[in-house]
Amino acid sequence: MFVKAAILSAFAAFAATSAFAIDNYTIPETIDQSAVSIVDRPVDIIGIKPGMTASDALAILAKDYGGEDNIDRFHMKIGTRQVQSQQFDTFYTGGDILKAGIAEVYLASPAAGNKVFAARRVVNLKVEDGLPTVAAMKAQLVEKYGKPSAEEKSNDRLTKMFWYLGDKGVCTEKYDACTTSYDGGSSGGAGGVLGSYDVSKTEDYEKAATFGSDIVVVAEIITAYGYPDGVNELTVSFVDLKLRAKSARADYDLVFKKQAEFDSKAVAAPKL
Repeated sequence: MFVKAAILSAFAAFAATSAFAIDNYTIPETIDQSAVSIVDRPVDIIGIKPGMTASDALAILAKDYGGEDNIDRFHMKIGTRQVQSQQFDTFYTGGDILKAGIAEVYLASPAAGNKVFAARRVVNLKVEDGLPTVAAMKAQLVEKYGKPSAEEKSNDRLTKMFWYLGDKGVCTEKYDACTTSYDGGSSGGAGGVLGSYDVSKTEDYEKAATFGSDIVVVAEIITAYGYPDGVNELTVSFVDLKLRAKSARADYDLVFKKQAEFDSKAVAAPKL
Protein backbone atom coordinates (compact mmCIF):
# COMPACT_ATOMS: atom_id res chain seq x y z
CA MET A 1 0.00 0.00 0.00
CA PHE A 2 1.19 3.51 -0.80
CA VAL A 3 1.12 4.64 2.82
CA LYS A 4 2.91 7.96 2.30
CA ALA A 5 0.33 9.04 -0.27
CA ALA A 6 -2.45 7.90 2.03
CA ILE A 7 -1.00 9.91 4.91
CA LEU A 8 -0.76 12.98 2.69
CA SER A 9 -4.35 12.75 1.55
CA ALA A 10 -5.81 11.84 4.92
CA PHE A 11 -4.56 14.70 7.12
CA ALA A 12 -7.21 17.25 6.21
CA ALA A 13 -10.02 14.75 6.57
CA PHE A 14 -8.81 13.47 9.90
CA ALA A 15 -8.61 16.99 11.30
CA ALA A 16 -12.39 17.15 11.05
CA THR A 17 -13.70 13.59 11.23
CA SER A 18 -12.87 10.08 12.36
CA ALA A 19 -15.28 8.41 9.98
CA PHE A 20 -12.54 6.62 8.03
CA ALA A 21 -10.70 5.10 10.99
CA ILE A 22 -10.81 1.35 11.54
CA ASP A 23 -7.91 0.82 13.94
CA ASN A 24 -7.19 3.52 16.52
CA TYR A 25 -3.81 3.85 18.21
CA THR A 26 -2.25 6.10 20.82
CA ILE A 27 0.94 8.04 20.17
CA PRO A 28 3.19 7.56 23.22
CA GLU A 29 5.73 10.16 24.33
CA THR A 30 9.04 8.73 23.14
CA ILE A 31 11.05 11.95 22.70
CA ASP A 32 12.13 13.62 25.93
CA GLN A 33 13.15 17.18 26.76
CA SER A 34 16.67 16.55 25.45
CA ALA A 35 15.26 16.86 21.91
CA VAL A 36 14.60 20.58 22.49
CA SER A 37 17.52 22.50 21.00
CA ILE A 38 19.86 24.23 23.44
CA VAL A 39 21.48 27.40 22.10
CA ASP A 40 23.72 30.10 23.53
CA ARG A 41 20.97 32.63 24.34
CA PRO A 42 17.35 32.77 25.45
CA VAL A 43 14.80 32.52 22.65
CA ASP A 44 11.18 33.48 23.21
CA ILE A 45 8.27 35.41 21.76
CA ILE A 46 6.13 37.08 24.47
CA GLY A 47 7.49 34.42 26.84
CA ILE A 48 6.69 31.44 24.59
CA LYS A 49 9.79 29.28 24.17
CA PRO A 50 10.87 26.22 22.19
CA GLY A 51 10.01 23.12 24.20
CA MET A 52 7.31 24.82 26.29
CA THR A 53 4.24 22.73 27.07
CA ALA A 54 1.07 23.37 25.11
CA SER A 55 -0.80 24.34 28.27
CA ASP A 56 1.79 26.93 29.30
CA ALA A 57 1.85 28.44 25.80
CA LEU A 58 -1.94 28.56 25.72
CA ALA A 59 -1.98 30.36 29.08
CA ILE A 60 0.38 33.05 27.77
CA LEU A 61 -1.71 33.57 24.64
CA ALA A 62 -4.87 33.75 26.73
CA LYS A 63 -3.34 36.37 29.03
CA ASP A 64 -2.17 38.58 26.16
CA TYR A 65 -5.07 38.09 23.75
CA GLY A 66 -8.32 38.33 25.66
CA GLY A 67 -8.72 35.03 27.49
CA GLU A 68 -8.74 31.37 26.50
CA ASP A 69 -12.17 31.65 24.87
CA ASN A 70 -10.66 34.05 22.32
CA ILE A 71 -7.83 31.70 21.32
CA ASP A 72 -8.45 29.61 18.23
CA ARG A 73 -7.31 26.02 18.78
CA PHE A 74 -6.70 23.59 15.93
CA HIS A 75 -6.46 19.82 16.27
CA MET A 76 -5.34 16.92 14.14
CA LYS A 77 -4.99 13.17 14.02
CA ILE A 78 -2.26 11.22 12.24
CA GLY A 79 -3.10 8.24 10.12
CA THR A 80 -4.43 6.71 6.95
CA ARG A 81 -7.93 5.58 6.00
CA GLN A 82 -7.29 2.40 8.00
CA VAL A 83 -5.31 3.45 11.09
CA GLN A 84 -5.59 6.66 13.10
CA SER A 85 -4.02 8.24 16.16
CA GLN A 86 -5.69 10.12 18.98
CA GLN A 87 -6.57 13.76 18.41
CA PHE A 88 -4.13 16.38 19.70
CA ASP A 89 -3.65 20.15 19.61
CA THR A 90 -1.38 21.31 16.81
CA PHE A 91 -1.82 25.09 16.47
CA TYR A 92 -3.04 28.07 18.52
CA THR A 93 -3.65 31.61 17.34
CA GLY A 94 -4.78 34.74 19.16
CA GLY A 95 -5.51 38.31 18.09
CA ASP A 96 -6.68 39.82 14.81
CA ILE A 97 -4.32 40.26 11.87
CA LEU A 98 -6.40 43.22 10.64
CA LYS A 99 -6.15 45.06 13.94
CA ALA A 100 -3.30 45.06 16.49
CA GLY A 101 -1.86 41.78 15.21
CA ILE A 102 -1.65 38.09 16.07
CA ALA A 103 0.44 35.50 17.85
CA GLU A 104 0.66 31.88 16.74
CA VAL A 105 1.98 28.73 18.41
CA TYR A 106 2.93 25.53 16.60
CA LEU A 107 2.98 22.25 18.50
CA ALA A 108 4.73 18.94 17.93
CA SER A 109 2.77 15.73 18.43
CA PRO A 110 2.40 13.73 21.66
CA ALA A 111 5.54 11.83 20.56
CA ALA A 112 7.46 14.92 21.72
CA GLY A 113 5.09 15.78 24.55
CA ASN A 114 2.99 18.13 22.39
CA LYS A 115 5.66 20.79 22.99
CA VAL A 116 6.10 24.11 21.19
CA PHE A 117 8.46 23.86 18.21
CA ALA A 118 7.65 27.23 16.63
CA ALA A 119 5.92 30.53 17.30
CA ARG A 120 5.21 33.70 15.36
CA ARG A 121 3.99 37.18 16.26
CA VAL A 122 2.80 39.99 14.01
CA VAL A 123 2.49 43.49 15.52
CA ASN A 124 0.66 46.22 13.62
CA LEU A 125 1.38 49.85 14.53
CA LYS A 126 -0.76 52.87 13.65
CA VAL A 127 0.59 55.98 11.99
CA GLU A 128 -1.81 58.00 14.15
CA ASP A 129 -0.06 56.78 17.32
CA GLY A 130 3.42 57.57 16.04
CA LEU A 131 5.84 55.01 14.58
CA PRO A 132 9.18 53.76 15.92
CA THR A 133 12.14 54.14 13.60
CA VAL A 134 13.77 51.23 11.83
CA ALA A 135 16.95 51.82 13.84
CA ALA A 136 15.05 51.76 17.13
CA MET A 137 13.28 48.54 16.18
CA LYS A 138 16.52 46.88 15.09
CA ALA A 139 18.18 47.94 18.35
CA GLN A 140 15.37 46.38 20.36
CA LEU A 141 15.69 43.11 18.43
CA VAL A 142 19.46 43.04 18.93
CA GLU A 143 18.97 43.65 22.65
CA LYS A 144 16.63 40.67 22.84
CA TYR A 145 18.27 38.16 20.49
CA GLY A 146 21.85 39.40 20.11
CA LYS A 147 23.73 40.34 16.95
CA PRO A 148 21.99 38.83 13.93
CA SER A 149 23.69 36.22 11.76
CA ALA A 150 22.54 38.03 8.63
CA GLU A 151 20.48 41.01 7.53
CA GLU A 152 19.01 42.06 4.20
CA LYS A 153 17.04 44.93 2.72
CA SER A 154 14.50 43.06 0.61
CA ASN A 155 12.89 46.18 -0.84
CA ASP A 156 12.30 49.85 0.00
CA ARG A 157 9.94 48.96 2.87
CA LEU A 158 11.10 45.52 4.10
CA THR A 159 14.17 44.74 6.20
CA LYS A 160 14.86 41.18 7.37
CA MET A 161 17.09 40.02 10.22
CA PHE A 162 18.12 36.40 10.80
CA TRP A 163 19.56 34.54 13.77
CA TYR A 164 20.93 31.06 13.03
CA LEU A 165 21.43 29.51 16.43
CA GLY A 166 23.05 26.25 17.49
CA ASP A 167 24.84 23.66 15.34
CA LYS A 168 27.19 25.58 13.00
CA GLY A 169 25.30 28.86 13.30
CA VAL A 170 24.70 29.11 9.55
CA CYS A 171 22.04 28.37 6.96
CA THR A 172 23.63 26.73 3.93
CA GLU A 173 20.49 26.50 1.80
CA LYS A 174 17.86 29.01 0.67
CA TYR A 175 15.26 27.11 2.67
CA ASP A 176 12.08 28.98 3.54
CA ALA A 177 12.42 28.50 7.31
CA CYS A 178 15.82 30.23 7.11
CA THR A 179 14.77 33.10 4.86
CA THR A 180 11.26 34.12 5.90
CA SER A 181 9.17 34.23 9.05
CA TYR A 182 7.73 30.86 10.03
CA ASP A 183 4.00 30.55 9.40
CA GLY A 184 3.66 26.78 9.04
CA GLY A 185 3.01 27.13 5.34
CA SER A 186 5.76 27.16 2.74
CA SER A 187 8.20 27.35 5.66
CA GLY A 188 7.05 23.87 6.60
CA GLY A 189 7.91 22.39 3.21
CA ALA A 190 6.27 22.29 -0.18
CA GLY A 191 2.48 22.37 -0.17
CA GLY A 192 2.12 23.43 3.47
CA VAL A 193 -0.98 24.97 5.00
CA LEU A 194 -1.26 27.49 7.78
CA GLY A 195 -0.63 25.93 11.16
CA SER A 196 0.35 22.58 9.78
CA TYR A 197 2.45 19.95 11.48
CA ASP A 198 2.56 17.52 8.60
CA VAL A 199 4.13 14.09 9.04
CA SER A 200 4.12 13.56 5.27
CA LYS A 201 6.83 16.28 5.22
CA THR A 202 9.15 14.33 7.53
CA GLU A 203 11.95 14.15 4.95
CA ASP A 204 11.66 17.92 4.31
CA TYR A 205 11.84 18.56 8.05
CA GLU A 206 14.90 16.32 8.42
CA LYS A 207 16.62 17.99 5.48
CA ALA A 208 16.01 21.43 6.99
CA ALA A 209 17.65 20.23 10.22
CA THR A 210 20.93 19.60 8.34
CA PHE A 211 21.42 23.12 6.99
CA GLY A 212 23.52 24.31 9.93
CA SER A 213 21.08 25.70 12.53
CA ASP A 214 19.09 24.17 15.37
CA ILE A 215 16.83 27.19 15.94
CA VAL A 216 16.10 29.93 13.43
CA VAL A 217 14.76 33.34 14.47
CA VAL A 218 13.53 35.69 11.75
CA ALA A 219 12.38 39.30 12.10
CA GLU A 220 10.69 41.25 9.31
CA ILE A 221 10.43 45.03 9.68
CA ILE A 222 8.04 46.85 7.34
CA THR A 223 7.75 50.61 7.08
CA ALA A 224 4.55 52.53 6.38
CA TYR A 225 3.76 54.01 2.98
CA GLY A 226 4.89 57.61 2.99
CA TYR A 227 6.98 57.11 6.16
CA PRO A 228 10.28 55.59 4.95
CA ASP A 229 11.72 55.34 8.46
CA GLY A 230 8.51 54.62 10.38
CA VAL A 231 7.81 50.97 11.23
CA ASN A 232 4.16 49.98 11.03
CA GLU A 233 4.53 46.19 11.03
CA LEU A 234 6.89 43.81 12.81
CA THR A 235 6.88 40.03 12.42
CA VAL A 236 9.09 37.80 14.57
CA SER A 237 9.21 34.02 14.53
CA PHE A 238 11.29 31.11 15.76
CA VAL A 239 11.36 27.46 14.77
CA ASP A 240 13.24 24.61 16.43
CA LEU A 241 14.17 22.61 13.35
CA LYS A 242 15.63 19.66 15.26
CA LEU A 243 12.63 19.21 17.58
CA ARG A 244 10.21 19.38 14.66
CA ALA A 245 12.21 16.80 12.68
CA LYS A 246 12.54 14.37 15.58
CA SER A 247 8.84 14.54 16.41
CA ALA A 248 7.82 14.00 12.80
CA ARG A 249 10.19 11.05 12.37
CA ALA A 250 8.75 9.32 15.43
CA ASP A 251 5.21 9.85 14.12
CA TYR A 252 6.10 8.77 10.60
CA ASP A 253 7.70 5.53 11.76
CA LEU A 254 4.81 4.78 14.11
CA VAL A 255 2.08 5.21 11.50
CA PHE A 256 4.00 2.93 9.12
CA LYS A 257 4.28 0.35 11.91
CA LYS A 258 0.55 0.57 12.67
CA GLN A 259 -0.30 0.32 8.98
CA ALA A 260 1.90 -2.77 8.66
CA GLU A 261 0.10 -4.36 11.61
CA PHE A 262 -3.22 -3.62 9.94
CA ASP A 263 -2.02 -5.02 6.62
CA SER A 264 -0.87 -8.26 8.30
CA LYS A 265 -4.40 -9.10 9.39
CA ALA A 266 -6.24 -11.69 7.39
CA VAL A 267 -9.19 -10.25 5.50
CA ALA A 268 -11.97 -12.54 4.38
CA ALA A 269 -12.89 -12.35 0.72
CA PRO A 270 -16.53 -11.70 -0.10
CA LYS A 271 -18.65 -14.67 -1.03
CA LEU A 272 -19.12 -14.99 -4.77
